[in-house]
Amino acid sequence: MTKAFVNLWNIAGAGLIIPCETNVVFSTQAGGITCADPGSVEGVFIPLHHGQIVSDALDDYFVHGPQWQGYCYLGNLKEDDADQLDEILQKITWSKYLKVDRAKLHLSGEAWLHVTLHYPEEKDPLFSGFESKTAILTWANSD
Repeated sequence: MTKAFVNLWNIAGAGLIIPCETNVVFSTQAGGITCADPGSVEGVFIPLHHGQIVSDALDDYFVHGPQWQGYCYLGNLKEDDADQLDEILQKITWSKYLKVDRAKLHLSGEAWLHVTLHYPEEKDPLFSGFESKTAILTWANSD
């Protein structure tokens, strides 16, 4: 069976790609001005509630911040970046259950950030029941 393909280049806000078998493959453009192809992932795309707040905060770091200024190529993130990004994500209600996946820093960058999922212990979580404990946080690339 041929898999369906969805390009997320122009998404508004931020969302998660959770890897699982769906016959739907997601990709986007990433890495700031390098306009890199990060590859593709089969799974489910979940738009984050108030995802624009999340993407604006990440753009502040990757595009407007002094460290990267739009030049965050895939694979250039360091442990210090992961720590700072975790702090950003923890401050926002809709991303507080995400942490940067240190084992996949070499695959991450602007608009394609590998994260681990820490499902909230809420009565009505935004999503639950996925076997995967990892995902890709994605948003529009700044190029």
